[in-house]
Amino acid sequence: MRKSTIKTALIAAVLPMAFACLCSTVSAMTSNEALALAQAAHQSGDASALAKLQNAASGGDANAQDRLGIMYADGEGVRQDYAQALSWFRKAADQGNEDAQDNLGVMYTNGQGVPQDYAQALSWFRKAADQGYALAQNNLGTMYDNGQGVPQDYAQGLIWYRKAADQGYADAQYNLGVMYDFGQGVPQDYAQALIWYRKAADQGDADAQFNLGIMYANGHGVPQDYARAAPWLLKASDQGNAGAESNLGVMYGNGYGVPRNDVVAYALYNLASFKGDVKAGANRYLLDHKLNETQISAGQALTRKIQAIGASRAIAAYLQSQSSGSGSMTSVQVATLQASLNRSLQQDERQAAYILARRGNRAALNELTADAQGGNTFAQTALGKMYATGRGVPQHPAQAAYWYRKAADQGYAEAQNGLARLYEVGLGVRQDYAKAMSWHRRAAEQGLAKAQYDIGVLYTTGHGVAQDYAKGASWFRKSAKQGLVVGETGLAELYAEGQGVPENEIRSAYWYRKAADQGSAYAQDALGRDYEYGKGVPLDAGMAAYWYRRSADLGYPFAQADLATLYLYGRGVAKSRPLAAYWLNKAAAQGDVRARQLLGNCCAGIPPATSTR
Repeated sequence: MRKSTIKTALIAAVLPMAFACLCSTVSAMTSNEALALAQAAHQSGDASALAKLQNAASGGDANAQDRLGIMYADGEGVRQDYAQALSWFRKAADQGNEDAQDNLGVMYTNGQGVPQDYAQALSWFRKAADQGYALAQNNLGTMYDNGQGVPQDYAQGLIWYRKAADQGYADAQYNLGVMYDFGQGVPQDYAQALIWYRKAADQGDADAQFNLGIMYANGHGVPQDYARAAPWLLKASDQGNAGAESNLGVMYGNGYGVPRNDVVAYALYNLASFKGDVKAGANRYLLDHKLNETQISAGQALTRKIQAIGASRAIAAYLQSQSSGSGSMTSVQVATLQASLNRSLQQDERQAAYILARRGNRAALNELTADAQGGNTFAQTALGKMYATGRGVPQHPAQAAYWYRKAADQGYAEAQNGLARLYEVGLGVRQDYAKAMSWHRRAAEQGLAKAQYDIGVLYTTGHGVAQDYAKGASWFRKSAKQGLVVGETGLAELYAEGQGVPENEIRSAYWYRKAADQGSAYAQDALGRDYEYGKGVPLDAGMAAYWYRRSADLGYPFAQADLATLYLYGRGVAKSRPLAAYWLNKAAAQGDVRARQLLGNCCAGIPPATSTR
């Protein structure tokens, strides 16, 4: 259920500056004046405003130069041109303009208009940071934190994060919270993590709100309190944080600190799964088979309402609409709710039709097919999935390829990735790794996390491309930063083995922790081993037992055997051969060879415990 978020990365796009410049060079135009001209040129198409800005920049005005650079970098009011952006940033930066120095660092970090050069990025970030510029201080901290342009140094990262955090910069406050949360550069200190997360959360930082909610849910630094966790997860969900939506779904699905409500849980899982949250997708799948058609329809309506007005307001309205009734909703109640929540549910209806069609509902399949024939990309992709898997229709790979291609040719990322996977395995099409890579890239360039991960797999396995662990790690990282569990575990494995990235047990444990918090049994077991042997985390048999148990409870046989060995030798738990036998029997029943050997060697004849609680 738990998930915490990755540290804020370097600013991916050059950000507008909304406050006066603190540079040492006196300028004829203030930063706000330059911003006003830029906004007039961009929003109103005011050619005279753009001309004034260009004239001031050509005359050597550093604030105008910086603002003009931002316009070229973002394509605001002018055609996007990184070379022009770089030129104007450099002119302003050479005059000591801190915002331009920071923006120049971003350009070098991202390789925009110049070859990617972390050393140059570091140099420019430092110039701005030394002037006390919080954004640059945070970016410099990130460079040290990630080992970009310098040897990885958590202590230095912490110093720069703190400088920016002390100025009230929310991203740095969040990053500082993560350092304390995971014990990077400082001893692990949940109380300090809580303080810094709260500072950032109070400024509206969604990641901090999410992590704060998780700390209350886990009882880290505070007594465990689901009721206090829920409001913070709601705040993060209001901003579209997939991890918050997924975890809040679990809370509503189980009644943790909130009223138990499967329809609300379904809607939250729906939203998180759209963003690539694998655990949410799995939980929604379970509800697909538990709820009736009326409840699913209500869940789809609530999904759309959350998208329109935010989770807090939409869920409150839904629960209020239920408070006057009891038991299951009637069809009339559902119709009334749908009308009040949203008048336009076309996409939700297609989603509902897809769910019903997968269950063999012929009318829903006909409706979905008609939409697909009419050119709707969601319907085309849904049919592609159904024909590829044989759910709701006879399996027909060629038909799957046909429908995927229809949607893929219209630029629909899910379909592009589905078609790529068919080319990978030669299902419905001739196997062609080059075409698979081409379609994966199209989807990945649109930000689809699953496609980014699939490209990483191709590079790490050398299928269709020269094996390149560094490129594989880069693609895994892109998907991991979006919270894709398999991307997080893939990156963790590369850090553990030193493949494509420097071997780093701390970073490996960090990524395993992120996947584990999302409910990955594999990652939970791996994190348990890290704690058992002190790899990248403090040696802690109690924490090892905690993570092994979470994985074992999900049915992962390796974790069941690992937990059994702790019971067998009394490490992190009270020594108990019956409990060891209990978990070994569970693992052995799934074919785990090690469990069978241990049962024969040490637990033969010992009656297993009937419960581990």
